Amino acid sequence: MRCYIVIVFLFTGFVAPAQTTGLSYSRQTADTIFRLIQQQSMYRDQVNWDTLTAQFYLRMDTATSAENQFKQFRWLFRQLNDFHSQVLFNNNVYAYYKPMPDGREEELTATYQLLQPRMGMMEAKIIAEQYGYICIPGFGNTDPAVVHATIRQWRDTICKNISEPVKGWIIDLRANMGGTMYPMMGSLGFLLGDIRFSGLTDKNKQVEHWWSIRNGDVYFDEMVQTATGPHCKKNQSSAPVVLLTSFYTVSSGEVVVTAFKERPRTLHIGDTTGGLVTGNQWIPVGADAALNLSKGYYTDRTGKEYRSGIAPDIVVKAKENFQNLPEDPKIQAAIRWLKEQR
Repeated sequence: MRCYIVIVFLFTGFVAPAQTTGLSYSRQTADTIFRLIQQQSMYRDQVNWDTLTAQFYLRMDTATSAENQFKQFRWLFRQLNDFHSQVLFNNNVYAYYKPMPDGREEELTATYQLLQPRMGMMEAKIIAEQYGYICIPGFGNTDPAVVHATIRQWRDTICKNISEPVKGWIIDLRANMGGTMYPMMGSLGFLLGDIRFSGLTDKNKQVEHWWSIRNGDVYFDEMVQTATGPHCKKNQSSAPVVLLTSFYTVSSGEVVVTAFKERPRTLHIGDTTGGLVTGNQWIPVGADAALNLSKGYYTDRTGKEYRSGIAPDIVVKAKENFQNLPEDPKIQAAIRWLKEQR
């Protein structure tokens, strides 16, 4: 059972010790990482490895520095069409990040500038006097003690700031750029109840692993990943819920989206998510390098696989207005729908 699979985010905070040895050492490290990708990548059957290997090492042979050697992994991930894997070496991250959709570069750059300051900012309050609003950010720390403390803190924030009964919920994931998914799901579990909420497939498109909520805690298969007990909010798995997403809702933020797919009385509003829809595994390579490798696609509770960005039920592409939520077009669309629910 590969309980070490974790959800990781677009921009990692991993820092490796500085490596001062020469090109031969970095080349050996790169060789090891290349073999791991060749053997374990979820995309390994989609390319001709004879051709790819020859091209990769032709590029490696001309590299005059460790940095130039490791830049070839960006090229390799591009050939694999892998937007989510990363190689880390000598305090640098080497990855092929998903390009913005054609024609939307200016718009999405402006959106990122608005959303990025929200990364890491959890918020809970009542809006329009009758709806619970929870902004769930990305979260990068994987230390279990920090994860558990954060779940308790976020739950307390929800329960203290939304203490009165509400008529529905808005879950804002627009600035959720990924990270560790357990604080997110541990905080929102009261809206799902005890359920198997998302899966992870193997290369044959079969669900290999499941995430679930049991008595408030999050499990990966049969292994508990949180130890925080029941939520301070009672079960509201039948309450109406609206999810808000953007192009920058990625990785573990997209796990949250899949968790609410097929949930009754649930609507997804906003923009198609960013499409980093793979579970990843950290593989240390020596003392100063690591491979963060995509291992399988996310599924919803029915086993439906998501291989690209998750499209909303209602598309709303408009400038975010976090400073004045009642004037935010996506919030307004959410409230209109919630008012129709009985």
